Amino acid sequence: IEGKAASGAGGGACSESGGACSESGGACSESESFRLAFTCPLTKCVMMDPVAASDGYLYERSAIQEVLRSSGIILSPATGEVMPDDKLVTIIPLQAAIQEWLSTKS
Repeated sequence: IEGKAASGAGGGACSESGGACSESGGACSESESFRLAFTCPLTKCVMMDPVAASDGYLYERSAIQEVLRSSGIILSPATGEVMPDDKLVTIIPLQAAIQEWLSTKS
């Protein structure tokens, strides 16, 4: 499945902070909760081109493609288990939700 290149993914630097909430007690604001939900587990950045892999996890397309290209056996970066295949499915509603959320932050 083809998609557009994502900025800040695939090993590139991300200007966003890590996954921990900065507020006291670990409670996240609504905006922080969205950011965490929209973050790729590989890049630790908000996904611009989110895809579902056959391991059931969501990743930034360019980051998971890089992982899949670099390994002989298709292993899930999330679980370490063998994945059934290397197919990626674009999650258009999530992509739209991320774009809408990002537009409210500008």
